[in-house]
Amino acid sequence: MDLTQLQELQQNYVKQLFSFVSKYSQQVIDSLPLPTEKLMHNFLPGDYVLVRSLKPNTGEPRYGPPTQVLLVTHTAVKVKGQPQWIYASRIKASPPLPTSMTSQAAVTT
Repeated sequence: MDLTQLQELQQNYVKQLFSFVSKYSQQVIDSLPLPTEKLMHNFLPGDYVLVRSLKPNTGEPRYGPPTQVLLVTHTAVKVKGQPQWIYASRIKASPPLPTSMTSQAAVTT
């Protein structure tokens, strides 16, 4: 086989590969579930929440102190004093705070 034949063979291969990928990629996209429109929580920025500890030590409370919500997505919440996003299943609403705490930050970290 000379160089010209190899180039033609390569071009045909690439065309067939592209056709195959184009054909089946749409089928894969169509089979994926649509993203949910439903929120997994009802927290809003400014709310105070309790964050459940991943590994509470014996005798320690399961939830931390009231912490202010900074940002939200459909499934997670970003709270003040924590660098990572927290999945909504680890969060519950904080009981009403005294008015002295609502005027200042409940948690300073």
